[in-house]
Amino acid sequence: MSRISIIVPIYNTEQFLPFIFDSLLHQSYKNFEVIFVIDGSPDRSINLLEDFKTKSSIDIKIVNKENGGLSSARNAGIDVATGEFITFIDSDDCMSFCYLEDLLSASDNGALDFGFILYKKVKKSKIHSNTIKKEKKHLKCLN
Repeated sequence: MSRISIIVPIYNTEQFLPFIFDSLLHQSYKNFEVIFVIDGSPDRSINLLEDFKTKSSIDIKIVNKENGGLSSARNAGIDVATGEFITFIDSDDCMSFCYLEDLLSASDNGALDFGFILYKKVKKSKIHSNTIKKEKKHLKCLN
């Protein structure tokens, strides 16, 4: 069973963290770790993350670093990731409860090297689906 690393950059989004916590707790696919990267956030995110880590059975890592921007935070998460696969979730987003299962299934259980997933945007009680067509492509790594 493939392990997935979920990297979540955190900057000033403490009000959204309960939503991502809920979506993590209820994932149908259970073999994952979550790496929260606090990117110099001035809010109380660290307190909420520490509390969630203490109360949850999920494998959680917290990386606390100086503010360097989104790419820097994602790279810091990659540095400590242990999964065979990596996915990025923004801290003001939440995942469907079958997100990881669907992501792994869409990759033909690891046969694809890279993938995109459809999303829904929710604003003021309206749901908008993206217009990207689902395509499977096998991408070769060039080493």
